[in-house]
Amino acid sequence: MSNNNNTKFTATLVNETDKNIIVALRNETNLSEKELMTLVIAAALTMKDEILTQAAALIETQTVERAQRKVAAYEALKQQLQVMRAANKTAKQEKTSKTAAVAA
Repeated sequence: MSNNNNTKFTATLVNETDKNIIVALRNETNLSEKELMTLVIAAALTMKDEILTQAAALIETQTVERAQRKVAAYEALKQQLQVMRAANKTAKQEKTSKTAAVAA
């Protein structure tokens, strides 16, 4: 089913190399930008299953990487808390020792 409401979108190219590839393809085919993009969309539709498979793999990878970053951040925070608790314990012990020395 085609959605023909002329909603505009911007196709973001990954980098300058991608842009150069598209420009070279336009030059090689002697097509207008609209004609070339129509063919690109047609090609994408014929490869839809492969695109969906690769997209799912990419999302899975990103999800795993995000989870790994969260675990690493949690471990770093846990380490910082241990250091802070040790410093507080040492400070408390020093204060207790000084108080005992003053009382004696």
